[in-house]
Amino acid sequence: MKLIYLKSILTLLIGVSSLVLYSCESTPSVEKFTEQNILVVGNSSEPQGLDPHVVSGVLEGNIIRALFEGLCLEDQQTDGVSIAGAAVSWIPNDDFTEWTFKLQPEGKWSDGEPVTTEDFIFSYHRILNPKFAAEYAAMLHYITNGQDYNSNHRSKILASHLASLNWEEIKDLNLRGEPTDKYNKELKSKLFDTLGQSDKEEYTISKGLDRCSSQQLQLIRDGKLDYNFPQSLSVKTKNILLDSLIEYHDKDLWDIAKVGVTAKDSHTLVIKLRTPIPFLPDITKHYTWFPTPKHVILEKGSIDDPQMREWTNPGNMVSNGAFKLKEWKLNHVIEVTKNPHYWDASTVSLSGIRFLPISNQYTETRMFFAGQLHQTYGLPAEMIEYARKKAPSNLHQDTHLNSSFLRFNVTDKSLENINLRKALSFAIDSNSIIKNVLKGGQTRATGMVPPMGEYTPAGITKFDLEIAKKYLKAFESETGTKATDVDIVLLTVSKETSKTQAEAYKDMWKKNLGISVTIEQAEWATYLDRMGKLDYGITTGGWTGDFNDPTTFLDMWKKDDGNNRTGWSSEEYEKLLAEAALISDQSKRLMVLKKAEKLFLNEAVIIPISWSTSNYLMVDNVKGRYPLLLNNPPYKFIRLEK
Repeated sequence: MKLIYLKSILTLLIGVSSLVLYSCESTPSVEKFTEQNILVVGNSSEPQGLDPHVVSGVLEGNIIRALFEGLCLEDQQTDGVSIAGAAVSWIPNDDFTEWTFKLQPEGKWSDGEPVTTEDFIFSYHRILNPKFAAEYAAMLHYITNGQDYNSNHRSKILASHLASLNWEEIKDLNLRGEPTDKYNKELKSKLFDTLGQSDKEEYTISKGLDRCSSQQLQLIRDGKLDYNFPQSLSVKTKNILLDSLIEYHDKDLWDIAKVGVTAKDSHTLVIKLRTPIPFLPDITKHYTWFPTPKHVILEKGSIDDPQMREWTNPGNMVSNGAFKLKEWKLNHVIEVTKNPHYWDASTVSLSGIRFLPISNQYTETRMFFAGQLHQTYGLPAEMIEYARKKAPSNLHQDTHLNSSFLRFNVTDKSLENINLRKALSFAIDSNSIIKNVLKGGQTRATGMVPPMGEYTPAGITKFDLEIAKKYLKAFESETGTKATDVDIVLLTVSKETSKTQAEAYKDMWKKNLGISVTIEQAEWATYLDRMGKLDYGITTGGWTGDFNDPTTFLDMWKKDDGNNRTGWSSEEYEKLLAEAALISDQSKRLMVLKKAEKLFLNEAVIIPISWSTSNYLMVDNVKGRYPLLLNNPPYKFIRLEK
């Protein structure tokens, strides 16, 4: 650890003068921008995009929160308090299963067009559309029938629509697929028409009726493919099911699914929920719930095309937040400027914000001390003590609702064995990582969910070398593979601080278990893409809560959640989450959620490392920015003192 520390400090000190000089020559001083009333902040990396329904990262969210506004807005000083955003008021029914939101009467898009309920319904339709395949769509699964529609559960939706189709008769059929080993390893990568008869049947059974093509459904209907329907199913019901799946195959089932988002009028939105949710206003502050401009998106493309990015380009983008997009220079700057059509423009103090994608935190720190940033995105661990001594008023260490962890790809051949994953988990000394690498006042994580409210951590994860070696021995005995022969790749982002952490994990596994690990670094967009494709063995990761409830850390591990990215799923786990959602007694609900978390942790899908703090530098003349658990301060209240 000392070697890594000295190397990092040396990297920081070598060339300070030359790099600061270069930065000063190429980047204007914040004094200039302060005079122009423009805030300049570091934002880690180039964003994946600016479409609220496509992205899934914190750094993208930082920019999107300036451009767009959800129904409710976070109070600038008090966690968990909701204030008026795109909605001026909201009220639930008695059991919190239905909420009515009144939109701002003066709410407008940045092109002057009114923001209406039609925009919200369009937006929720868009992100839940199964063809759109949004990674963060699960954030809207709280809406009645939203999950069935998003998951393309066509048989269930059609059964609710057609009087001739009884759900009770078909619910136990193979509708969602039963993938065989052969399908996973061979068949799914091949063209259906090139397969032999038996492989075609195994292919369709593996996919499930809801996911079969119209061609495959027709072959089953014509008796040319055997689908192993149970004998108890009548021929009439079978044919009605197949005929309806064929008839509606290429049709959007949004209206038929009766997803619980409706409008009483142009400014009254009603949201029906599948379970009671007293904290729905908090959830609507997340960018997945933000509206997008229907009139602009449909002019440029279609509702179900996630690749259509033209509408988010400067000159095209229309938004409803306190700011609008002015400039986007790749890998250089994204600048937003005050939106004159914003309903509460008189409250907005800043004339604009410049977001700089500075991936190297040492460079970012140098730029701050050279007077080129009002605020950094983060702070290298090695510089925390320096900042505390030299610039104590600029150092901020805020409590943050965030978990840092290592994520396993359980489908990777090297890591599919749970004993190996547990050995790797128990061999990590997270206290040492926090003390010698992170150094930011973090707390050792004993589970995925950090302490919050009445929820106490699961308390399972720990460093225990004796237990780690027992699991390693079990792995070697079970598989006949020696630890020294295991080939593991650890993926991380291309930042110096991320590499330092990865090197620490690598050293621990080598020293404690004799396992060699190869580190691979990737740019942010590539890193996300590889995780989504399960193109990794282990990866560094973290999760910032979207709202103040344990489910924000637990729901992401469901099978169809776009943020899972591990290849792991469990019906028992999802049943526990579903059970908890129906419990109105908070203490009992939290007990069931803890049971679910323990099940998840015992499967060794992740290695919890720390519960984080947010460490950053900020100049003293930035006012109106207060520490919040979700680190999501509303920009409309921030101001610069000259």
